[in-house]
Order: sequence, then C-alpha cells, then structure tokens
Amino acid sequence: MTRRLRRYNHHLSVQLLGNRAVSLTVDEQALVAVSAPVGMCREVILHGDGGPAILGWTLFAEAALQGGGLQDLGEQPLGERIFGDAPARRDHLQLACFEIASNPWCPAATVWGRRSRLFLGQWPLLVHELFLPSLSSHSLPSDKELE
Repeated sequence: MTRRLRRYNHHLSVQLLGNRAVSLTVDEQALVAVSAPVGMCREVILHGDGGPAILGWTLFAEAALQGGGLQDLGEQPLGERIFGDAPARRDHLQLACFEIASNPWCPAATVWGRRSRLFLGQWPLLVHELFLPSLSSHSLPSDKELE
C-alpha cells in the first residue's frame, strides 16, 4: 500500500498516534502468536496529497519490538520495513465496510478497510487499515494488490 500511495502522491507522511499495550481478543492472540491477553499496538495515519488517507493500527507481540526492530520505526511506514527488508508474507486477509463517526481525520462516513496478517521475519503482525474518504480513487489498491 505504501508503494502505491508514494506512486500517486507527491507527499506521503506518517503521523504516529502512539505505541501502547492493549488487550487482545482470543482471535487476535492466535493471529499474533501470543499466549497472554496483552499485546502491543502501533497507531498511525498516512497522509497523502489530499490529507489523511489511511488510519492504521498494527497489533503484535511485545517481543517483536526488539526482535522485529519495531522499537525504532518511528514515523517510517511499516510497509517499507516489511516489504523493503526481505520477501514478505501475507495471509488472513479480510475486507469490511465500516461506519465511522466524525473525528479529527475525517467527517462521518462509510469507509472500506482491511485486516491482514503480515510477517516481519518470524514476527506475525496483525495490520488494520481504514481507507479514509480523502483517499482518491487513483490511490486505492488494485484487486491484485489486495491479494
């Protein structure tokens, strides 16, 4: 997604909203391979030429901070780290439509989103992305990129 956004936007930036410990559901625990009900969450907004384009959050095991190098990610897009270092693997792709309330990043709207599990080396990451209304149609992923 990051590569595609860079292709169609002159300016792309990541606004880091935070890194924090969160409670995980049973299915999230299984997907990020943790036995405890607590994991880490990195929340970001990707901004393109038209403003906030994607609201994203990633769930992962705390051990991935050090082992996966996520502690120094800062405002670098996660996609650049995952797909830039080595061949990446993705599975468990899910698509859904969401009703979101008005917030600082966009007015109330119906938006599409996806959730998929990616691997940074041995570390599973559960990546969630909501495609915000300011994301123009030429910046949306093609069917092939969603696979």
